[in-house]
Amino acid sequence: MQAAKTTTESLRAAAISWRRAQDALVCELVQPWAHGSVLLTPSAPNFWDANFVRVEGPYEAPPQQLEREADELLADFRHRKLVIEHEATGARLRPSFAAAGWIADRNAVMRRTGPGRPHADVEEVELRETHALRIEWYLDYDPDPEVQRAVAEAQDRVSAKRGMRAFVVRGDSGAPVGFTTLAVGADAVEIDQLYVTPDARSGGIGTRLVEAALAAGGRDTAWVIADDEGRARALYERLGFRTACRLHEFLRQP
Repeated sequence: MQAAKTTTESLRAAAISWRRAQDALVCELVQPWAHGSVLLTPSAPNFWDANFVRVEGPYEAPPQQLEREADELLADFRHRKLVIEHEATGARLRPSFAAAGWIADRNAVMRRTGPGRPHADVEEVELRETHALRIEWYLDYDPDPEVQRAVAEAQDRVSAKRGMRAFVVRGDSGAPVGFTTLAVGADAVEIDQLYVTPDARSGGIGTRLVEAALAAGGRDTAWVIADDEGRARALYERLGFRTACRLHEFLRQP
């Protein structure tokens, strides 16, 4: 029992370490605060994943206090985003943030070991070739295409810091119908995004994209963050990923 607990704690620590290292690559400023860190990228203020407050341990105060602190710490930005590393704290805070109108997600940080497998229909491309599909995806969150085009541009600039590579599967017209992006580190890789347009789903495109990207990445360890309550997690589990820890993310859109 003790060995299993130690293994679980070690895996969680590895997941947190990987995520913090990736955040440090992306963000221009990492500033300490009483309960963790504030991560800022003033050059890309509309890219939420590079401008947020990270709670790194237990947070005992009421959720309203954390909301006020987020308002102060992110005062220069239109959005508010919190990442809660301590799972019990996130579970306690989540109902209150959801009730206050925030998007309140619980995400699984998942790890896989072992190489991927190439697929002939998966092609590596420049990040810009994924713009159309990314904008299509993002419009589910905000229906303004100009806003989402700007987000994709900002994302490209930030993603370059992570050695991001892009892979697509094309449809009969020659246009991409699915894509994934892969962040490449010295000792591991991370599936950053995966999207298949609705009309092309259920044909195994997502599986082939992930396997081919991991093969191209050439690392034995791979990470991914998936919605713990969403459909994608089951796909990653079928591909051999296992949950290392769970993070809560709370987002208030502009």
